[in-house]
Amino acid sequence: VIRVVVGKDGDTSPITKPGQVQEESGTMINSGFLDGLDIHVATKKIMDHIVEKGWGTKVVNYKLRDWVFSRQRYWGEPIPLVYCDNCAKKKQKALIIHGFEGSGEGNWLPWVKSQLETQGFEVFTPTLSTAAHPTVASWMKELLPLVKEFGEDDIIIGHSLGSKAALHLLEHGKLKVKQVYLVASAIGEMLDRDWDLYRREWPGADVEALKKFWETPIDFQKISKHADVVRVILSDDDPWIKRKTHENLPAEWQFDLWHGYGHFSTKESPELLREFLKSKNHNPGWIPLSADQLPLELPKVEKYQPTDTGESPLAAMEEWVKTKCPKCGGGARRETDTMPNWAGSSWYFLRYCDPKNDKEFASMEKLKYWMGVPALRSSDPNRSVGVDWYNGGMEHTVLHLLYSRFWNQFLYDIGVVPTKEPYKKRTSHGLILASDGEKMSKSRGNVVNPDDMVKEYGADALRTYELFMGPFDQVVAWDTNGLVGVRRFLDRVWNLQEKVSKETGNSKLETRELTVLLHQTIKKVTEDIEAMRFNTAIAKLMELTNEMTKSYKLTAISYKLLIKLLSPFAPHMCEELWSLTGGEGGIAFATWPAYDPALIVSDTMTIAVQVNGKLRATLDVPSDESEENVKAKALELENVKKWFDEKGPKKVIYVKGKLVSVVV
Repeated sequence: VIRVVVGKDGDTSPITKPGQVQEESGTMINSGFLDGLDIHVATKKIMDHIVEKGWGTKVVNYKLRDWVFSRQRYWGEPIPLVYCDNCAKKKQKALIIHGFEGSGEGNWLPWVKSQLETQGFEVFTPTLSTAAHPTVASWMKELLPLVKEFGEDDIIIGHSLGSKAALHLLEHGKLKVKQVYLVASAIGEMLDRDWDLYRREWPGADVEALKKFWETPIDFQKISKHADVVRVILSDDDPWIKRKTHENLPAEWQFDLWHGYGHFSTKESPELLREFLKSKNHNPGWIPLSADQLPLELPKVEKYQPTDTGESPLAAMEEWVKTKCPKCGGGARRETDTMPNWAGSSWYFLRYCDPKNDKEFASMEKLKYWMGVPALRSSDPNRSVGVDWYNGGMEHTVLHLLYSRFWNQFLYDIGVVPTKEPYKKRTSHGLILASDGEKMSKSRGNVVNPDDMVKEYGADALRTYELFMGPFDQVVAWDTNGLVGVRRFLDRVWNLQEKVSKETGNSKLETRELTVLLHQTIKKVTEDIEAMRFNTAIAKLMELTNEMTKSYKLTAISYKLLIKLLSPFAPHMCEELWSLTGGEGGIAFATWPAYDPALIVSDTMTIAVQVNGKLRATLDVPSDESEENVKAKALELENVKKWFDEKGPKKVIYVKGKLVSVVV
């Protein structure tokens, strides 16, 4: 193979093996006008060249990570599809209807016909005998026999007046098709001045017949029932069809306004072909079960071991596999793979809104109450609705979360749920690795059994340690020594009971510093829990516990506040302590502590003093000490002064409440 990219090694010889191919970097050679360009620059330039020549258009392709949906096992929801040989052999049909004074051989119709036929379509492009003097009746007489065999896989394309004919065809034929394309569509309201323009521009044309055809009424809402999709394609420079004539079309119809295509009168139209091919059936023969055949249930079997062929166990159950095609009534075979467990978990939470309803998915009224409409909650109209918070593992970010949104949006599109988005907020928690830094795996033998940890250290210690290990959304390695440390922390909290004074109303039992720290802890733990900063909340509780341990006595009020703050992390122990200290009811129902803003500011503050960036001393000063006084006191410290030369400090910087930095 002739080499077209040369890498850093300078090799320009022909390609003889895959390892010589340069894809990530290199310079173009043997490529004409691209020679000498970086490979990535050349890629953009060749795409621009293709567009300029009219050979193609740029598109952006998105790759969706496929969380393999089918499973070769018994357990799982059966996939409600059957394969029908008879339906697989049927060609997908397309009817293309020309416009006023047109023909099946005009414009792009014959070219599109040939292109669709190469894709396996059976295409009809009739020339209507009354094209120059159109009437709805005469056109329907010629078109209806052509669509007699059309079904839910087939498409109808109408150009100009042919688009209006396509809609009449759906109405008269009472058929159901996959998609209808209305190109340069002659539908909507026209003004008298528009008709006057046609009369002037088309002398001798039967404009009156055209006008009557155009103005023949159609029930657009009924049309939507006869096609899965109705798509209107207009051009912004069409001299005959104006965009304003399409302003009152049904909201569910798709509307595209293209730029620079006029009345779509070219001999070829790759752009239109690309749109039409979106309706191509890429899985002929696979037929979904009808609604009255759902739910499809697993057959009851005595054994469900895998087959020797690698197929699902269901494949061996011929009595269940053989069935009739819901479309043509012929013989068919069921899909034997089953859905993964996340298929049901993508939507089952919606069923909680109305779990005993045996007539429908769920009552819309109840779905609106729980998932969508605040006004229905008359007792508390301001309460948040829907799923406030979705939290899952890191794998869920692009897998379960993504697919559950697809599920919900599909259900929204078919009108069975009231909200397009199922969740208001999403977070993901980090992964706990084994102590060796690898992902826990039975094959590696590095799995930590939580049952063993609970048995040795207690459920509260394990729970608190998991939240203390590190930031909630980060990967962190397991360390049993850390669990031991958390257990010791909980033991210290338990032992603080002994310091609780039986005196009530004695505010002198605790220092001002401890009171300030308590209120600072209330503030931080409250804010950190809301922000999912559990590790720093627990660290603050450890700091408070250490200070309480130094205290000679504690008030019952302070101790109970500590228990409340710790209860989300160690609920079992805190429930027991709450009861032992005279708490009323369960601690989960107790009022969450509130801090006093006046008590979160300490009377003193500790200032770090650095000399040339290195910590040399600390300084305790009143919280309201002025900057000048703080600097002066810092410069008087012996461990700071000894670093000065005869010139003294060059610069003194004060960071309020935190630091004095001296430069010498």
